[in-house]
Amino acid sequence: MTNKQGNSVGLSIMIISIITILLFTLSSCGVSNLTSEQLNHRNRINYEMDKVWTEYQFKTDSLIIEYNKH
Repeated sequence: MTNKQGNSVGLSIMIISIITILLFTLSSCGVSNLTSEQLNHRNRINYEMDKVWTEYQFKTDSLIIEYNKH
């Protein structure tokens, strides 16, 4: 391996290492422990969203059935 090839391989490994370290650092910032109040609030929101989604699906299915009848 020539000196230029060795330098480019070393540079590539260094760049990949830096990118990997940055990704691990940034991804760990998004992980946090929620309090029980926050978890309860999130669960209530998820429940309401699921309920609204179910109602929406029911309404669209009903409209499709009505449309296909005529």
